[in-house]
Amino acid sequence: MVDKSSLVQKYGHLSHLLRMSFKQMKRYKNITDDEIFEIMKLQNDVRESYRRSFKEEGINIYSERFQNYCFIRLQKLKNEVLLAFFLDEQEMLISDEIVHIGVRLKVALDAGDILCRARYYGAKSLIVMHNHPGGGEFPSRADVRVSQNLFSICEGVGIKCHASLIVAGEKMLNICPKDVENLTKLF
Repeated sequence: MVDKSSLVQKYGHLSHLLRMSFKQMKRYKNITDDEIFEIMKLQNDVRESYRRSFKEEGINIYSERFQNYCFIRLQKLKNEVLLAFFLDEQEMLISDEIVHIGVRLKVALDAGDILCRARYYGAKSLIVMHNHPGGGEFPSRADVRVSQNLFSICEGVGIKCHASLIVAGEKMLNICPKDVENLTKLF
């Protein structure tokens, strides 16, 4: 059994450990399988702790806790993935789920599928995000267009879409409804 403090002492700050992928862990020459197992277990425990707090305290997309959760959840994936957070009327997390897995540089967004799931959960609002595995933090023309469509469709059915987020490496970009028109003008 490897304890958390020895992992932190050996491999760096806790937030660094939480964001490490399996591939990054294997780059350390003397890392043992037990240490990798413990880091992965720690990542899972922290992810579940964050999810519990989102259900009890709500989500603030600008908080370090939310951003760490998103990095832990999406950063290590090789393909683009679309993740949706379904929230109740008090902005408390009902559920978060991967709603689509794309290819390396593209993920499709089916607003109908997301709205169907939102209705299933009784969600009053939602947040969507996807990753850019290649590390490019800027939204593509398609990212902006899809976000604009989603904001519009959600508004039409009375569900608030707070943001469309992009996770790229150690950075997160927020395409929020008030900014989407300005971004559209860039393309």
